[in-house]
Amino acid sequence: MPPMPSLPSPDLLARLEHLGLASPQEVGTVRRRVRRLAGKLPWFDSIWIDALRQAGLVTPYQANELTAQRGDQLQAGPYVIERPLDQAHYARAFAAREISSRRLVRLLRAPLARGEVERAGKSLGKLLSHSAHLASPVLPAVFDFGIDEHNEPSQVSPSRVWVVSDAVPGISAAGWMVASGRFPPEVVWEIARQMAAALAELEHLELVHADLTPAGLIIDPQGQVRLPHPGVRAVLRPEEGYGLTELVPAAYDNLAPERIAAGTPPTVASDLYACGCVWWQLLTGRGPHGGGDSLARLQAAHRGRFVDVCRLAPETPPPLADAVRSCLASKPGDRPDGFARLVEALGPSTETGRKQLAECIAETGRPSLSIRLPRSRTNWSRPRANSPRTTLPRTTSATGRWPYGIATAACLLALAAIVWPLWRGGPPVPLANIDANTGANSDAGQNLVATDADGPATRPTADVDVPLEPAQGDDARLAAADPQAIASEKVLLLSGDRPVAASELNLRAGLTVRGLNHARVRIEVPPEGLHVAVDDVRFENIDFVAAAEQAEPNAADASATWEEATAALVVAQCRRVAFRGCSFQAAPASSRSGVRWQPPVAVEAEMASPHLLLLTDCLMGGLVAGIDLPEPPQGPLEFHDTLALGPGPLVRLARSPRLEEPLSLRLSHVTLREAHALIEFNYERIHDEPGRVAVEAKNCVFAPTPQGAVIYCRGLPSPARLLHRVAWTGEGSLLAEEADFAAWHSDTASPMTVDDVEFAIDGLARSRIEFAGSSREAEGSKIVDWSAPLATRTPPGIRR
Repeated sequence: MPPMPSLPSPDLLARLEHLGLASPQEVGTVRRRVRRLAGKLPWFDSIWIDALRQAGLVTPYQANELTAQRGDQLQAGPYVIERPLDQAHYARAFAAREISSRRLVRLLRAPLARGEVERAGKSLGKLLSHSAHLASPVLPAVFDFGIDEHNEPSQVSPSRVWVVSDAVPGISAAGWMVASGRFPPEVVWEIARQMAAALAELEHLELVHADLTPAGLIIDPQGQVRLPHPGVRAVLRPEEGYGLTELVPAAYDNLAPERIAAGTPPTVASDLYACGCVWWQLLTGRGPHGGGDSLARLQAAHRGRFVDVCRLAPETPPPLADAVRSCLASKPGDRPDGFARLVEALGPSTETGRKQLAECIAETGRPSLSIRLPRSRTNWSRPRANSPRTTLPRTTSATGRWPYGIATAACLLALAAIVWPLWRGGPPVPLANIDANTGANSDAGQNLVATDADGPATRPTADVDVPLEPAQGDDARLAAADPQAIASEKVLLLSGDRPVAASELNLRAGLTVRGLNHARVRIEVPPEGLHVAVDDVRFENIDFVAAAEQAEPNAADASATWEEATAALVVAQCRRVAFRGCSFQAAPASSRSGVRWQPPVAVEAEMASPHLLLLTDCLMGGLVAGIDLPEPPQGPLEFHDTLALGPGPLVRLARSPRLEEPLSLRLSHVTLREAHALIEFNYERIHDEPGRVAVEAKNCVFAPTPQGAVIYCRGLPSPARLLHRVAWTGEGSLLAEEADFAAWHSDTASPMTVDDVEFAIDGLARSRIEFAGSSREAEGSKIVDWSAPLATRTPPGIRR
């Protein structure tokens, strides 16, 4: 085999250096990672790009564009795009950096039709000249623009314009409402005061904003309102109406009726109308108009009919309610004479109002951040009751860049598409093609994918004292029940008439272990646990319990150290294993963990083989930890419809992950109740560049113990560097309103709560949570009531 290149192609190297993303020396530092990712494959440029992404030298968005040969799309004049934002309806918004100074900016980019280049250039030049006089912090002024012209006649829009303003850290009002519902009226009053005063200054300069929407209303952690890119939409889209319906429907919500009817340019009167729309939406928590497409939305906006705000929000202060009504007048002449009049009616912004706004954003909602705050601004606060307040050291990155993702989701979806037809064939359901003579698995890695088509998975009970129901049948019927599966050595059928000793199991690669007719089976494990040393074993409807005669070493205590709690019910020394409809339960005096996943060290030929631990419809209770990880695994942990009842964390790591050891958790409909934490990190030291911790949580419920937190760090050094590597994404999940998101406990101090305001947390909202009943039964751990607004009426958490 010819020697592998020490660097990627010259074209890629030149592109990376030109964009200021990585020098050839920095690219060379990921050579070891490239070797591991490539295995025996040639070192393609795409593998180098993936390694650069994992090392944090390029963002996931940049990696996608470079892999698709669209690296030129990442540059706009002297700026390089880092990632897309979602606030602008009429143009694409990006977080970008100036290549030379690394200054973070907010960049808009939009196509220009033929013949518009000269007009747009003159108008933007005039806008920059006027914007230079803006003093209000509410209006981040546009300070640079450019037009990238292309002369190919085949292109409909041969040119693109880009416009730059300062970066706007904070939370969009629209994103906050998705997670937390409508704003309190006194907070909306403060928002209205700040907006009116800033727009009065804009009016004095003979400018209009022209794009006032909840999505474009940013609120920073200090309670300061920001309205980015004032005047840009007026330049790029001077006309709106029924002939211009190419934008998304929400782009037309706040258009004044006269603009739609006559196609007139934006005016102060239309900005006043848009303010009324925004404040009405913040007070009521709903969109102003119906309509599923852009044309229907334009028609509704043209009619301009609004329910009186006091009918939907009766606690609205009278001055604010009067301002909303006057701004929403259908005729421009019936609206206020200008923003100065509106400022007189609403009053000036106050320090108390800004504090209330900041507290509302910080304490009530946990939506997406519109721009990630600088990692050097870590806030540590709110110590636990009777614990001293401690100021922890701030940390910065050595390179200033962080890795943002793990490229596995697409692979798992593809594997699911391959395996789905096999699983639909009916019971028994083989997971892989097994050679009858050798027992070798010919399709390793392509069978551990969550599905509901495998036959019924019965939810185990959460009470270890409840006797198990015996399966229907006896050992004599096993062979007759499924002779083909037994002959092919793909399925091991067990009788539920009696407990099964772990020593009776002869596990082979690709084997499915389940009860006859999918009945529940009790497997009693010895003190050393059930060892799974082959890949792709799947357990269905199994109750793992410790053998009755054995003595348990320690009390099941969430504070037990790693060395004190090494006994596990299942010891998975394999790359892939799956559990469906299983329970892992220990007695109250136990010091057991559920599964200790300790994959073998991969040789070079196995590095490309995926790792996966998968739990579906499972229950964990009475455990010092659900999943114990002596080392960070090389693949994801997935939990679906799983109930974790503690008292320990669901996942516990023995040390902090290194940069090349990213940790990935994917959760859907998971309920954490009376458990110490979702993830607990135990460490003696934290590396200068810790590994990324990616958590994707969809429709989950997190109600940890009062002494715990969703993410719990246990060690002497400050976990600042580690917590800044946590990337939380997802949708529709709830965190108990009294619970902490992150906490730190060192041996020398009382536990401290970590202020999570500055972390990027998507799709997690604080809420009052009411469970159906006792935690001793799985049915009692479904939630029946909650206070946070969700996209659907289906409750999050476990479903079965």
